[in-house]
Amino acid sequence: MKYTALVSLLVVGVCVVSKAEISGAADATVYRSGDFDQTDARMTTCPPVMLKNRHPDLQVAINISASGGFSSSGARSKEGSSTIWEIDAESTGFESSHVELRNKGATPEEIKEVWQMIEVCAKR
Repeated sequence: MKYTALVSLLVVGVCVVSKAEISGAADATVYRSGDFDQTDARMTTCPPVMLKNRHPDLQVAINISASGGFSSSGARSKEGSSTIWEIDAESTGFESSHVELRNKGATPEEIKEVWQMIEVCAKR
């Protein structure tokens, strides 16, 4: 019986590791996360627009995630490898979502400013 439980844990562990590698989540640290009374679409479009107004050179991309939620990212240049932050949002209800901000190379000031914009957009 102990052997069966151990094998089950190993199988679950392998599945979890494989899923993280496929999603790319392992390459970025979650800076902060939270639940908000705004849609996932709003929480991934509002912050980048506000940041683009403040930093015209910022490159922004908005996408639909594999799970059906939304994501947006910011970069210092048009090269895809220069992404410095990513906002991932999943719907948790009619007008609510769970948001994760991932740091992919932003400075402490940059990542803090992105989270501040997320909080501002959550209150609008």
